[in-house]
Amino acid sequence: METQTPLIDVVRKAVANSGEAGDDLLPSNRCLINLNGNAIISDLVAAVGKQSGNTPKAKAEAKGSRFAEPEDNFGSVGTFKELPSWKISPIDDQVIDVGTELYNRLKNTNLNENEGLTLKDFFGFINPYLLDLGNKLGLQAAKSSPATDINASLHLLQSMAPFLGNHVVNLIVRWCVTLKFWEPLEILLSQGLFSWHTCRDLVDKLVENNRGNLLCLYIKNTTDFRPADLLLLLRYFLRPKSDKTLASVRDAWRNEAHLAIKLASDMKIRCIKSNKLKTRSELYSLEFTAVLLAAAVDGFSAADLCLHCVVSSSPDETVLSSVISELDTAEVLKLLRYLGKWLTKYSKSHLTGPLPLAATPNTKISRWVPSLSLILEWVSLVFDEHYSSLVLFSEFHDELMSMEKMVKHYSNATEEWCSLASIVELLKSEARLPNISKFDSKEEHVVEYLSFS
Repeated sequence: METQTPLIDVVRKAVANSGEAGDDLLPSNRCLINLNGNAIISDLVAAVGKQSGNTPKAKAEAKGSRFAEPEDNFGSVGTFKELPSWKISPIDDQVIDVGTELYNRLKNTNLNENEGLTLKDFFGFINPYLLDLGNKLGLQAAKSSPATDINASLHLLQSMAPFLGNHVVNLIVRWCVTLKFWEPLEILLSQGLFSWHTCRDLVDKLVENNRGNLLCLYIKNTTDFRPADLLLLLRYFLRPKSDKTLASVRDAWRNEAHLAIKLASDMKIRCIKSNKLKTRSELYSLEFTAVLLAAAVDGFSAADLCLHCVVSSSPDETVLSSVISELDTAEVLKLLRYLGKWLTKYSKSHLTGPLPLAATPNTKISRWVPSLSLILEWVSLVFDEHYSSLVLFSEFHDELMSMEKMVKHYSNATEEWCSLASIVELLKSEARLPNISKFDSKEEHVVEYLSFS
């Protein structure tokens, strides 16, 4: 069993061998650097001194240096060399100061006393800080404009938000949710500049205010969900209310589908002209994307398009199981119908895999098209968590029989594909099939497969 070497021994070995040629652990022209390290470096130096039986010089003063002073007759201390040229840049200091001022201003302002605040008032409140930040960074986007110009203020926020820091952004998100300022909130959500840890009621507020478009942005830009949030999202999209914002979600999906079709059409023209294998490969990927995006839009409601995002977010299976188990009978039935639509589309179009990586050059939504494997995983979890209800309640039986036909189709096709795959692999191993990279663009290579069944 391999033992781990303590850090202090690694440091001592590095010091002892620092002058030897060929030492890979710590070359003589390098040093250990800690950029936030008075206490850490001082403690480590003291520990090295204790191990060596020597007493290093006094610890470096916190205000005087960020590193322990090197000692001539004590090599272990000399490992930590002072870097007089390193320091936080003045611009970084100024950016931090602006963010701190805005944070304190927002934090010390009572939101309950500002319920009548308008969006113009809000931008009049934060714009001076954003402009100051932009000027210090030298960004052209930081142009002075009146707070009454909402579009200019939104553009300013979009440009400056990445430099504000998470704590400031989370406070702005809280203000926007409380005061129902949806336009700036949409910008912050689309950039992923928030954390649900500090905005725990964000999903509740968005559901309460029927902001389905912002919920989709939340799904796309959140690395993980609370189980309670995932359940809220599922229930909201399975039983949507009169949410006018979902129309913008449908428009976005349609625009992306049209873009994919246009890209595929343009590539087909190029392919006809060039007749190159690489171009044909790109054409396949673009056609795959266009067909799958069209399938993702046709026959699905606006709320279903949001469900695409929930399914494609791939939450943890344990969490997903517990969330699905909380759905009532009506919600389970709607979820099965949604999943059944996907099974039908995949069985008809024979698009059985996820989008190829090369298939999404200019399509933002392609990543949110659920793959067949994800759909089958969700179907399996629904069956596991609601088996007794699916058997006992007659309203489920039509959906189950429809799914049974499609699953049998997949099962039969898989048996044939597995046999064919084994034959192809055998031919490849015996070098009877040419390498695809050496194919002549004008040649056609066909593998015939005859099944006796």
